[in-house]
Amino acid sequence: MSLNPTLQNRPQGFKKGRKGGAGRPKGSKNKTNRSAARRVLTAAMKEAQAKDRAAKNLTPLGFMEEVLRKPSEYPFAARSWAAEKAAPYLHKKQPIAIETGPPPEDSAAAVREQLAAMQKATTSS
Repeated sequence: MSLNPTLQNRPQGFKKGRKGGAGRPKGSKNKTNRSAARRVLTAAMKEAQAKDRAAKNLTPLGFMEEVLRKPSEYPFAARSWAAEKAAPYLHKKQPIAIETGPPPEDSAAAVREQLAAMQKATTSS
């Protein structure tokens, strides 16, 4: 009895041992590795920025002004935050206009009378 020629070349069962190239490559990035790398990078960036600020001897207000002056280096959210926080220190509040009616006519006359009385008192002494 002869076997089918395609079945004769087939391996019988599974190979023992580890197959080369199978599985996850060593040192590949996973979520934990990526987030750790991101944390290290952001910490290094913050440290570099702190050293840069210290070298320039910037005050917090000076740092906010720098953020506003360099739009290409900082995202819009950072510039918006800096503008909001720095505004009270850079711009005075506008006075609130109180609407009152025109001054009474007799008030000007009363002021003139008081000034005349004061002048008389100082010249007569």
